[in-house]
Amino acid sequence: PNGWVLMGDLKVGDEVIAYDGSVTHVTGVYPQGEKDIYECIFSDGAKTRCCDEHLWLTETENDRQKSNYHARNGRVRKFDSVKSLNEIRHSLIHGKKQKNHKIPQVQLIDFVEKDVLIAPYVMGVLLGDGAISGKAVTFCPGDKEIAEKVEKYIDLIDGLDLKQLDCIGKATTYRITVGQKGGASNPYTSKLREYGLQGCRSEDKFIPNVYKFGSIQQRIDLLHGLMDTDGYVSKDGITVQYYSTSQQLANDVVELVQSLGAIAWITSKIPTFKYKDEKKQGKRIYTVSINMRPEINPFSLRRKAERVKPKEKYLPVRYFVEVNNIGKQLAQCISIDHPSHLYVTDDYIVTHNTATALVSVQHAQNIGVKNKTLFIVPSAVLSNWRKEA
Repeated sequence: PNGWVLMGDLKVGDEVIAYDGSVTHVTGVYPQGEKDIYECIFSDGAKTRCCDEHLWLTETENDRQKSNYHARNGRVRKFDSVKSLNEIRHSLIHGKKQKNHKIPQVQLIDFVEKDVLIAPYVMGVLLGDGAISGKAVTFCPGDKEIAEKVEKYIDLIDGLDLKQLDCIGKATTYRITVGQKGGASNPYTSKLREYGLQGCRSEDKFIPNVYKFGSIQQRIDLLHGLMDTDGYVSKDGITVQYYSTSQQLANDVVELVQSLGAIAWITSKIPTFKYKDEKKQGKRIYTVSINMRPEINPFSLRRKAERVKPKEKYLPVRYFVEVNNIGKQLAQCISIDHPSHLYVTDDYIVTHNTATALVSVQHAQNIGVKNKTLFIVPSAVLSNWRKEA
């Protein structure tokens, strides 16, 4: 609930996020010793690592065909099931090239609302169109509507004012100032310095952690600030992208989108241009392509927001595409106190907790207990394990 933690640091009673966005608790921790570890790569580029015995809830192409058949006959049934990575990696493709194993998509995670001086929307605007490399805090949006929204937020802070500077081309530059309080320090400058952002050039920008783990509304406001400034939507309303010269900021936008139950992936290129008949190279541009949940519009700027066409098909989804052995490493399994048994790991990937009874036996074998030892397993656990197996 407060950000990322290492699997190896988890203890019984610790809080983790379940796939539905709720907070749940760790009920068991099972060190597995050194095992062959595999890197799992998904269709949007998301990655995580686990051992061959780790469990996943997946839906196969056969499952989807059965589900569609039942839907046509007026019956709704789910055909996903729990499978080990070993089973998944030996059946990655259905037929000649169809991706086979689809995993559940994380739901909206409502982290606790954070107490921040700079409103999330304003932070998004400053990361997009802001100039924060010097002592002043300025931004140069292409739309007056963005400046009007920023002004509403800074009006809530005593002493701050928005000053319009000279136009550069068609765009107007705005400066966030202390207003009439001569000699007073600008709290925005101090806060940006505290976050490590003051002095950053465009290629060095990033999203501070406190903003990545804010409430749902805070994260949506942050996304709006970013997308209103440096976001793009195609004329048909289908393609949504974010552009940045900062690789770290692009990675942070991907993480922000993932935390809102959607998917995003990055491509990059170095643009070229002519100057005095000489071909030159610009800064590398990182393009974040976004597949958003239909109930969340990634823009608040009217001209962009009205163009977005909410997806009815091709919703955010993840398929296994690669499973690669990366050698032996220490492994650990956990169990959680949630009816779905699903929790969130790297890149907001939804994975399954352990089959408790099976791992207890494996753990005992790892520490040298003889196989003939009798294990007393609660019937509820055993029943659940049978379902999972």
